[in-house]
Order: sequence, then C-alpha cells, then structure tokens
Amino acid sequence: MRSFLTMKYLISVLTDPTESRSNMAKVAHAILYAMELKKNGHEVLIYFDGGGIKGSDFHRVS
Repeated sequence: MRSFLTMKYLISVLTDPTESRSNMAKVAHAILYAMELKKNGHEVLIYFDGGGIKGSDFHRVS
C-alpha cells in the first residue's frame, strides 16, 4: 500500500504583474502551481505583498 505525505506550502508573490508580460507569467505560474498542489491534497497559501498586490482581486480558493 502506498502512503502519501501531505505537505504545507507557502508561495510568495512579490512581483508586479502589471509591469511586464514576464512578471504576469510568473504570477500565473505561482497560481497554477498552487492549484496543482491543492488538487494533490497539499495545504497551500499564496501570499501577495509589495508589487504583487497591484491590480489584484483577492478571492479565497478552497
């Protein structure tokens, strides 16, 4: 029987997604990675700070 270990992850987003397409891709990647971790049963928190809070609309994903 295979057992899985549930991990806790914190992803910090500090980059301003409105500055460039590259920064927008970094933010999108962080969110997609968090969704994948959550789908696999891990606890995930995304922390937006600094430039990462510009232009964001915060929603809680459960």
